[in-house]
Amino acid sequence: MNLFKIHVCTGFIAMLVHANAAVTYIDAVADPSLGTVNTVATSGDPLSLWYEPNGGLSDNSDWARRTDAAFGNDGDILQARNASGGFQELTTTISGLVSGQSYRIYAFFWDSQDPTQAWTLDAGLASNALSSYTGPSSTNSITAVGELASGLVFDSAVDTFLGNDRDLYYASLGTAVAVDGEVEVFIDNSLEGNNGRRSWYDGVGYELISDSSAKVSIYVDANESNTVASGGSPSPFSTSSESTGNLWRKRTGFGFDINGNAEIYEKDTTAGVGDATPLETTISGLNPGQEYGVYVCFISVPTESWQIQAGLTSGELITFSPTSDSDRVTDLGQTSVANSNRNQYIGFIANQTAAPDGTIVVYIDDGEGTANSSRSWYEGVGVGAPFDLPEPPPLPGGAIEVAPDGAWTWFNDERAIFHQGYLYSGYVRRDGHVGLTRYDPETGISKHVQLSTAQSQERDDHNNCSITVLPDDRLLVVYSRHNSRWEFYYRTSKVPTPSTLSDWNDEKVKGLNASNTYANTYRLPGESDKIYSFHRNINFDPTISISTDNGETWGSPTHFINAGNQYQRPYPRYCTNYDDRVDLIYTDGHPLDTSCSVYHMFYQGGNFRKSDGALLSSFADLPIDHNAGERGTVVYPYTASAWGSEDGPDDWIPGGRGWTWDICYGSDGNPVCVFQVQKNDVVGSGWTGDRIYYYYARWTGTEWQRRFIAHAGHGIYNQQRDYGGGMTLDPEDPRIVYISSNAANPFDLSSITNVPVNTNRRYEIYRGFTADGGLTFEWTPVTSDSEKDNLRPIVPENHGRTRHLLWFYGDYTTYQNYDCQVLGIFDEVKEPFAAWQSAYGLDGVLASANSDFDALSDLAEYALGSNPMDGTDMALPGIIDGKYSFPHLPSRTGVESVVQASPSLASDSWEDIATIRGGGLPNTVDPEYNLEADSENPSMYSIPLPLNEQGDPLFIRIDVREL
Repeated sequence: MNLFKIHVCTGFIAMLVHANAAVTYIDAVADPSLGTVNTVATSGDPLSLWYEPNGGLSDNSDWARRTDAAFGNDGDILQARNASGGFQELTTTISGLVSGQSYRIYAFFWDSQDPTQAWTLDAGLASNALSSYTGPSSTNSITAVGELASGLVFDSAVDTFLGNDRDLYYASLGTAVAVDGEVEVFIDNSLEGNNGRRSWYDGVGYELISDSSAKVSIYVDANESNTVASGGSPSPFSTSSESTGNLWRKRTGFGFDINGNAEIYEKDTTAGVGDATPLETTISGLNPGQEYGVYVCFISVPTESWQIQAGLTSGELITFSPTSDSDRVTDLGQTSVANSNRNQYIGFIANQTAAPDGTIVVYIDDGEGTANSSRSWYEGVGVGAPFDLPEPPPLPGGAIEVAPDGAWTWFNDERAIFHQGYLYSGYVRRDGHVGLTRYDPETGISKHVQLSTAQSQERDDHNNCSITVLPDDRLLVVYSRHNSRWEFYYRTSKVPTPSTLSDWNDEKVKGLNASNTYANTYRLPGESDKIYSFHRNINFDPTISISTDNGETWGSPTHFINAGNQYQRPYPRYCTNYDDRVDLIYTDGHPLDTSCSVYHMFYQGGNFRKSDGALLSSFADLPIDHNAGERGTVVYPYTASAWGSEDGPDDWIPGGRGWTWDICYGSDGNPVCVFQVQKNDVVGSGWTGDRIYYYYARWTGTEWQRRFIAHAGHGIYNQQRDYGGGMTLDPEDPRIVYISSNAANPFDLSSITNVPVNTNRRYEIYRGFTADGGLTFEWTPVTSDSEKDNLRPIVPENHGRTRHLLWFYGDYTTYQNYDCQVLGIFDEVKEPFAAWQSAYGLDGVLASANSDFDALSDLAEYALGSNPMDGTDMALPGIIDGKYSFPHLPSRTGVESVVQASPSLASDSWEDIATIRGGGLPNTVDPEYNLEADSENPSMYSIPLPLNEQGDPLFIRIDVREL
């Protein structure tokens, strides 16, 4: 790392650490009949307004005031819509501010949820120096994407969603100092965009920069006179031209405004510059022994996530980018360089005390991103008064953050796995890059890698990767764009536990003959480690590609299920036994377009079979002709028929359309699945009047037993009315199911039409457990009173914990626009019976054995927590103070302790009075008895015995049952 021994340039930069300040919204008023005018033509010419209540194009390039209750805040917006542009630039003046005070400034505009449109706005703090902003569905060259205004905290009510599928967005314009109590904001119609280059301008906003925010008082510009390479080599550390070596590229005429845009140091692999050498920066001239807040300064295009790493020791660097936590990274606004689309950012590193010689060393490195995120523009560092980051708000359900930025669709798997002690979780960041995190539950450390390149980047949550373990324990990831490219992408790791981009081989591309989406990738050791990748490709249908060389190359794709066309495309969910079988549940099509049943089939030994094993098709005879009646076993039947006298929601929802969520294997090896059924306009018209119903089903060996188990509420947003909050099974124990719902009473199953939702429509997660094969469930909340939505829970394979769950949490408006973080719950590690046996040298010994010849079998000693090799160590149950007391260790989830009672000891007289389970699962207790847990020792239980006045005998015993 290069040591930047830096000359000091003094100045003041406000570090806008998010301080939970409220935004004040100011509606743009251009018509004096509405009140005090705050919006005029910048030129000083009269503002020519016309009134256009019903839309259409303006052929005179005049701004139109649209007045309707459905248009914007205060019932109006200013619209510019003309394919040739030429509109007057507007100036909106914010008044009543404190002169000399700094404020963060916003401009607010609307965009349609329709992905074929991209409404735009030009905005800035200087006339004729505006940036173009658009919503997330942009298909034009605009790179600055507005953020959802629903993610801001306002000091008064602001409409952020219109019932006609429009969302309010904000453009963060940077900071401004009030002059004479005012700040001017400049607005124009963009010359980019679709739908007639439409702009819907609603107003502006401001947020006070608190005096308690961190401040940079000494700015240090990085340059050759104060920079040396780590270890003194290379020297010099930079070059003025592009290089494939490890030199930084010095680019003059760029940089922070406060330093006169002198220069920056760049690393950019997309332009041919290789991995730059690490750097060290020394700040001199400080007061010895004084504590300072220390910052790194860098530049990025807001939508491209340019990265820099910085820290106060060489081994503990923090990655900073525009998408980092707003409590740590602050956008100071666009640079004043001509035609700049780049913003200035400051990242708070930590507090540090200056050394006796008045110095602080800051360690710098380039980021590890690829494509647009591969670039690093290093500007310098800064110091100010000591600053303590605000305490982050508690995460819902006691969760921890696995990744700060990510979301996923549920039609790619495995999305997350446990591998050699680490969690690997894939997702799509909000900038459209596919990410992968390695999380260590023992240390709590996450390592994030960006897998995608410029070719594979797309702002769309459909593109998360599948993760597959190869025979040598390396990893394979496969991912795709959403219908937009005739190809899929894949990488293999160089090592078994990759944590950085250098641990991965280059991205490879498999060319196809049609657009492609999804990746569900499974290796079958029983077929010589063939890797089957199930994706959507040929005829917009489920398709199979196979690799026989550990993912290095792929054969030609095979059409799997032929369902007709892109408007009738089955949606499958897959699982494997990790040997020779793949199961799937699937639909007739997309429930938006098709009346969907849910079906099951499985692949094994070269054939596809129905649930009962009946042959459906050989692999050689694919595709399966769905519309000709070649279908798997029905799990849920679509029908519009009304119920008969013996029917109900366990049978079907009249007119309800099925969609798949998850499938895995039960303890008997038979498949278990969960799915949803959606029906439009149940409690009212429009998407918020729709209702979704969650189901659980299992194959009994002869039939599919299904039950309606919970209400999901309504879909997440209008364009995808079938997007429920999500549901998943625990693959290690499919008696456990997790759901996300915004229903007010999700487990009141008495009605399918009287289903209110939460007042704030917030989605919460619940955990369900069935002790009777899915006939009934007991539910406990995982999250409650959350500030944001909890969506799409998943339980990774091989987690080995008493309770483990991943989901994403945040603002999710469309599959192309979200601001979410990946959360996880990591409870106690399970101790399987086989592992316990191995620890005592009892590998392969029968569970019923009594290895120490005491009164307990080995299985009972496992459940109760005693030593199977020491006959004097017995955790025997006993009667103390009229209570039958006994232990059951929470980590022993592979067994259940069943307490039984008998009046006579006769073999047929024993009745179960309590079943105790580990892992926090609900216990089952006979209503005539009470089960008490020891508050000081959670592994100890007791059952008060009933008083027996007649003196009749009562015998108690414990029966440990292996699951």
